[in-house]
Amino acid sequence: APDAVKTTPKSDTKPAAGGLKITAPLPGSILKVLAKPGQIFKQGQTLCVLEAMKMENEIV
Repeated sequence: APDAVKTTPKSDTKPAAGGLKITAPLPGSILKVLAKPGQIFKQGQTLCVLEAMKMENEIV
């Protein structure tokens, strides 16, 4: 089982200059981040893996 992860409530912070704000369709714990700082992603490419309700969900 993954270590406990500190969660933070949803905030209204702005994304970094030139970036986009990314949200998940459900609450959960981030298991794996596939994005690197400054990396450019294509539509449909997985950014991270989120665990919610004991299921792993890819966030694209």
